[in-house]
Parts: sequence; structure tokens; C-alpha cells
Amino acid sequence: MIAGPGAGDDALAEAIARFSKGTGWPVLADATSSLRGHEGLDPIAHFDALLRAPSFADGHRPEAVLQLGATPVSKSLRLWLEAHEPSVYLRVDPGGGFEPSRLASDTLRAEPVRLLGDLSALLESPRQRSLEWSRAFVAANERAHGLLQEELACARALVSPVVALALARSLPDDGLLYAANSLAVRDLDTCLRERAGQRVLCNRGANGIVGKVSSALGAAAAGQGPVALLCGDLAFLHDVGGLLAAHRLGLRLVCVVLNDDGGGIFSHLPIAKQGQAVGFEALFRTPHGLELGPAAELYGARYERCESAEALRIALKGAWARSESTVIEVPIDPTRDLSFSTRILDRLRAALAA
Repeated sequence: MIAGPGAGDDALAEAIARFSKGTGWPVLADATSSLRGHEGLDPIAHFDALLRAPSFADGHRPEAVLQLGATPVSKSLRLWLEAHEPSVYLRVDPGGGFEPSRLASDTLRAEPVRLLGDLSALLESPRQRSLEWSRAFVAANERAHGLLQEELACARALVSPVVALALARSLPDDGLLYAANSLAVRDLDTCLRERAGQRVLCNRGANGIVGKVSSALGAAAAGQGPVALLCGDLAFLHDVGGLLAAHRLGLRLVCVVLNDDGGGIFSHLPIAKQGQAVGFEALFRTPHGLELGPAAELYGARYERCESAEALRIALKGAWARSESTVIEVPIDPTRDLSFSTRILDRLRAALAA
């Protein structure tokens, strides 16, 4: 089962848990599904990393897929499904909307909770093969989680997954976490697991950085509870004027900006190897060298810059205690970030291949 963005609420989590138990199917839950950590449902949170390991991806070829919610952010999931096309791929969408990945063989215009409830009522005990399949995912997920926690605990400098996890853990119980596209939502997809039912939203936009500040403030204006935004520096600068809404309407937003001075995600892509032959720094990394503090203060937001985990912890605690919006800038070294991600994947590939 695949749970994509917007899939989750308590009723659906319970329905998915019953169906998963009855079938023996593992649940691959995107961070923005808001299903990770629900009681009775222990979905596979680290599937993106697992499917980047060839020994695991090639050794676990899906025969049938049931997808709830929109298309997940994980590229490795999409490539896995394309490389090992399932015989049956059912996508549940009550509205029958456009399916951009074009992977689904059929779309079911059905209400998910009722559908899963009706199907669960027809199920008998799951097949042994299904149980073994599910246990393999669970065991690999635990191994990935252990490696990730070990690396996060040993990180001497702030890398983006450490910041993402610190922000997620700082949220009040009724808080909502808005993630920008690019590295921000992928960092959450990598590390977020244990907060039960934490609400995570992300509008990915046409080019990934459009209107993130405004979208997060829109959620705050809708009375969604305390709202935090995790974004990169380009997304923040692109919509910094959105902070005017907070100033005019008295809204509060805790905005954590991962500042790698440009488009750090491009360092993770094959184009980075082309270097100056394609003008990589100027055209893809696009460093700007701007200070973010004056922009935040222009709109009446409090500004803080954090260069250590302790400073970030203190800044987040203070941000949730005050009534005005806060912009917390965290400088990120893109080279160190890339090395951190590469090291985790290398260790996981070796562990799964052993």
C-alpha cells in the first residue's frame, strides 16, 4: 500500500491498519500523508532510502499496489514502480482527478475509509508469503531507522535533516508543519517517523518554490493551530512578501529557513558533475549572498540565526512562546549536507546487501 500526500486522518489510519493486518501488505507512507506514528499503524517511513539500495529494490518487486492520496514525493519509489511494473496498480481517488505519474492501471472513485472497511470485512488470514513480504520491509525499515538515528546523533554540525527533525519535534501537539518543496520536504520524508498523527502539508507548485510563505500563513489564517514552515532560502526569498499577511492580520508563523545560499538540491543531482561546463554554480546553484535578517524584520517578524543544535533548540522554544512571527535562519553547508546523505545511503546499501 502507498499513502501519498493528503491521505491521512484518524479514521483512514484505522481503516488502513485493519486492511494491512488483514492482507499482510506493508504501508509505504509519505511524510505528507500525516499517517506516520499513528497508534496501531506502523508504516514504512524510510522506504525512499530502502528503494535506493539495489539489493532491496530488485529483491522486492511488487505484484499489486493500492495507492491512497496524491503522488508521493519519493523519486526512488516512482523509479522502482516503473522498473518493476505491478500487474495491478489501483489508485483510490473519490474525485477521479488527474494522475501525473501515469503508473496506475485503474482509478477507483470510492471513499477510502468505506472501501477499505468493506474489503477488510471480506478478508481471511493473510497468506504466509504476504506476511514474509511485509516482515522484510519492516526489518529493513528498522535497520534504516537505526542507521539514520545513529548518524543524526553523531552529526557535529547542523545538516538539513537534523534541522527538519528538530523543528518537527518542537511543534505543539496541535501544530501543523508546512514543508516547502525541494530539500525541505525530502528531509522530512527521510527523518520524520515518531510523531503520532503529525499534520504535514506541502504544495509542490509548478517550479517548487512558489508561494510557500503565503501558503503556510493561509493555513494559520484558517485556524489550523500553530503553524511552522520549513523552507530553503530561495523559497523564502521568492515569497518573502507573504510575511506582510502576518503583519496585517496578526498571524503567527514559525519559519525555519535552511540557507545553503542557493539551490542546494542541485548538488544531489547528476548535473552537478558537469561543473563549469554547464555553468553549474551560476545557473543551477544560483548563490545570492543575501542577508535574510533585514527582510524578515522589514515585515515585523523576529529574526534569529542559529549555527548549533543548542541554539536552534532555544530559538524554537522561544518562537513557540511568543505571539509574533519568527524567522529562524540556519546556515547549511551544501557539501556537508551531500556528504551526510551519501554516507547514510552507502551504509544502508552495505547493510542490506550483507
